[in-house]
Amino acid sequence: PMVFVRLQECNVGCRWCDIKYTWGTGGDELTVAQILHRITAIQGDCTKVYITGGEPLLRVLELGHLVDRLLHNGRYSVTIATNGTLPKPVWWNRVRWDVDYKCPSSGVDTFDLSWKNTGQKNCIKFVVADKADLEFVERTLPQLQNPLCPTLLVSPAILPGRSFDKDKEWLQ
Repeated sequence: PMVFVRLQECNVGCRWCDIKYTWGTGGDELTVAQILHRITAIQGDCTKVYITGGEPLLRVLELGHLVDRLLHNGRYSVTIATNGTLPKPVWWNRVRWDVDYKCPSSGVDTFDLSWKNTGQKNCIKFVVADKADLEFVERTLPQLQNPLCPTLLVSPAILPGRSFDKDKEWLQ
């Protein structure tokens, strides 16, 4: 079990994004205290919190306060998903990170290299939508592979009108 906290606003807007409703403002505007109240109100022994967006680092100050409060009593472990375009916050090593490295099909060509050396508890993920993306990953991996490199993942994006069966040749 995991509590999922989705924040609004994104600074990049990937072409194939499946959560475009998070790009702008909207949703419930909550304080850190209100978010904590909602998290603690969930019944059971749920101790994992996953924070995603939009882009959570667009609100780095409030996010830092939320992380402080979640980690304060040692009850929660926190993972934050980021699009990888903004630098690591000073408190980055207190939580686990899932960092996207944007491939060409996303339409985003920015990656903040501060994420390159983040240790193995973290993850850098490439979402690939076509063979050109896989070739990009192959060219990029040597820049990321070192002892301080996080786990590297490649995840297929199956776009509308496409399927695993149709794409299995390049995916394999």
